[in-house]
Amino acid sequence: MKIQTGYLYHIKDEYFDIVNDESLMQNHEKGKKRPTYFTIKDNDILWFIPISSKVDKYKKIIDKKIEKYGFCNTILIEKIFDEDSAILLQNAFPTLEKYIDHVHTVDGKPARVPEKLEKIILKDFKELMKLHSRGINVFFTNIDSLHNNEIGLTYGYLKQAIDLNFLVNLSQDTIMLKICKFCHKAFIPKNSKAEYDTPQCKNKANVYSFRKRAQEEDN
Repeated sequence: MKIQTGYLYHIKDEYFDIVNDESLMQNHEKGKKRPTYFTIKDNDILWFIPISSKVDKYKKIIDKKIEKYGFCNTILIEKIFDEDSAILLQNAFPTLEKYIDHVHTVDGKPARVPEKLEKIILKDFKELMKLHSRGINVFFTNIDSLHNNEIGLTYGYLKQAIDLNFLVNLSQDTIMLKICKFCHKAFIPKNSKAEYDTPQCKNKANVYSFRKRAQEEDN
């Protein structure tokens, strides 16, 4: 299957079972059907942006954000194949091609959003990623943790932990090796109660936790 930016796809339930991240949206809208995802192909990584039919719900969220911030670029309400749809950039997450179930079709043909809308989505997503790179997180999902796990870096961090453990064994009696709860890197904490290897990881984890609670309140 050739995966292309701008097309709509469905994802396998297997992905959610493996990732097991509560911050991800469920793969069955109202328990009846899999939602469609606008897809951005970034080399081997695919970015999935959920498309929801719950337009009224997300219009209210957009109004609240505009009232508070003066704008909203995390949710778009646009027509997709003559139906109003909510494009949830705030719920974007990374995945791999092997987790795609099938391409969405309309009248038997692969579904692609209009070129004009595609450019708007890509522009807004790029802006959100810029904010994220500066430590201003606007995504509900922990995209850093998901990205690392999904592209296979978990093994690298495990090897790093083993190597560090070996080195520490050579130099001291007490071992204080931990894995950061946010980025999953191995580190030796100065404080035995530390759960994150850097203040930045701790701050980002707190932001994700806050946004997760906010999402639950919105739901």
